[in-house]
Amino acid sequence: MTPDAKIVEACLRSYGEELAPGYWRLAAGEEVKSREAQAAQVALILAQLGRRMGYEVRGSQGSGEGKGRGYDVIWQEGGQPVHGFVLRWRAQVATNILHSDLAPRAGHQYYVLPQARVELVRAKLAHDPRLAGAMATGNWQFLKYAPLCALAGAEEVARHDLRRIVGLEPIIEQPEAQIPLF
Repeated sequence: MTPDAKIVEACLRSYGEELAPGYWRLAAGEEVKSREAQAAQVALILAQLGRRMGYEVRGSQGSGEGKGRGYDVIWQEGGQPVHGFVLRWRAQVATNILHSDLAPRAGHQYYVLPQARVELVRAKLAHDPRLAGAMATGNWQFLKYAPLCALAGAEEVARHDLRRIVGLEPIIEQPEAQIPLF
């Protein structure tokens, strides 16, 4: 029941920095207080962005890393959850997606994570095919901190702008966002 070597390597690269071959330490900025503060800031950004887009915004008492049960931030319309955001700085994808019992469930669900976790999440998705299925059936998408902050910093935002920043490789980060015609 030991984890696959690729998962262990991805964990090391995600949370640590290699000092010398075979010697690792926790990377700068990975301290719990630092990551919790960052998650709280992202929750605030999500709330402000949701209001700017015309949604009613709700948040849990303890945003980030599962302190509250349910979504950390919800964008609602007419009292119904439209977009639900689960903020995590740890890559506990299986726990949060395969075993989620979020109610009421939002039409669109987002797993919000820092850039440092992207490769680890990819490794977990490749290792456990149940995750891809659960993401599709649960209408889950990934949302990274940096593209979210970039959108929040835009002078004007519209609801459809959210589509540009979702995914582990969002459109906003791709050099060619235009689909070639020929």
